[in-house]
Amino acid sequence: MREGIPMQRQMPQPFPWNNAYSQQAKPEAPGPSSAEWQAWTQRLSQSELKLQQMTDQLTRMQKQLDELSSKPPLHVEYHFDQLKVNRLEGTLNVGMSPQGMPGIESFEAPDPSCFKINAPDQAKEPPIRELQAEMTAEMDTKSPAMLFEMERQFDVSLDADERQKVLADVKRQLNERVHYYARTIDYPADGSDEERRNWQESIKEKTRRDIKGAFSAYLSKRKQTRNTERG
Repeated sequence: MREGIPMQRQMPQPFPWNNAYSQQAKPEAPGPSSAEWQAWTQRLSQSELKLQQMTDQLTRMQKQLDELSSKPPLHVEYHFDQLKVNRLEGTLNVGMSPQGMPGIESFEAPDPSCFKINAPDQAKEPPIRELQAEMTAEMDTKSPAMLFEMERQFDVSLDADERQKVLADVKRQLNERVHYYARTIDYPADGSDEERRNWQESIKEKTRRDIKGAFSAYLSKRKQTRNTERG
């Protein structure tokens, strides 16, 4: 074999990283200005303030619900000349109806097998509806002040919602009380005008007594409950 001039081994060319991939660096985007930062910070602070206000409001509402649920429901039952207060599960009920009182039907519907029922003489019928309307109007105008004054006397403070519930519950039973007294006290149909006025005033006075008695019993029990809770 003839010796020749050894061929020089061609070396691979370096990979042209710098030429192929070198690019001019992009300029950095400008950051927010001081005014923009201040506006963002202000909006963030306002959002945090609103969130805190909503949280505080929810906390107050939950506290009110807890207080309402912790109040024991009361039932004030009027039993002729006695007032009895019981604890019951359920809604507020300030009762005025006497226990065991016959139903309205027993006052107005006698047994037809005993005698023939004639159409009543309207002039001799007691003016029950008129009395009921007068007592309802009187309660609307005078009872709120009466209850508020009795709260002061009993040293018991009801919130507006509870006070309204007491008034509404007594008012709901008002017509029944007027009807009861009108049917149990003889109406002087053939008497003088003065006698009929006295009869009406007697019905009103007894009903007023029941209203005040129901308020008194309820406030007395509320005071007793409050003192027990305080220990």
